[in-house]
Amino acid sequence: MINPTLNTIGLVLAITGVVLIFFYGPPMPDLRTEVHIVTEQGLPPAERAQVTERLLKHQVYPKLGLGLILMGFLFQLGATWIRS
Repeated sequence: MINPTLNTIGLVLAITGVVLIFFYGPPMPDLRTEVHIVTEQGLPPAERAQVTERLLKHQVYPKLGLGLILMGFLFQLGATWIRS
């Protein structure tokens, strides 16, 4: 009875990770130096804060999505190894 539960948890984690990656894109190299130069030149403080917040989201959520996909895979793998 534990196998279907682990499999379901794995599927939910994986699809959540896929949705995060769909909306925020795959993890990219760190481009903070280039963005920092752009945000320092001529942007009002309110817009600068929005750009910084958006940059932070696009750095964290894709990594979280990949982690969820990996955890989902491990749950599904565990469900196949555990005997009923």
